[in-house]
Amino acid sequence: MNMKIQDLHGLFCQECLLIKNYSPATIRWYKYTLDGFLKHFDYQLESVSDITTEKLREYLYAKRLKGAWTPDSFICNYKGIKAFLKWCVKNSHLFENPIEPIDKPRLPKKLPKRITRQEALMVIDYAFN
Repeated sequence: MNMKIQDLHGLFCQECLLIKNYSPATIRWYKYTLDGFLKHFDYQLESVSDITTEKLREYLYAKRLKGAWTPDSFICNYKGIKAFLKWCVKNSHLFENPIEPIDKPRLPKKLPKRITRQEALMVIDYAFN
């Protein structure tokens, strides 16, 4: 039985909300990430089997190349779509997760935030008391 992507995603979100106890904000994010992917293809992908590695790569790379996404945005969207596809594999709607072969960008290394003089004094005071 080939269910529509949106119907399967609805079941996925329902399970995340009711069984896994995810927050409504997380559910909204899952819906947003899948909608962005489907919108990229003018909602012409209907069955979950229409989601291929090539289509996922095209979408993710296009967003990155157009400058719309930072590495963080890429990774967040990747994870949102991956969670749904992982659920599809677990529930026998897909044989394998088509997003798995796609590499994520490396995040830039950031220096830690500098602490203030007052914070440093508090740490020293705490360490010696």
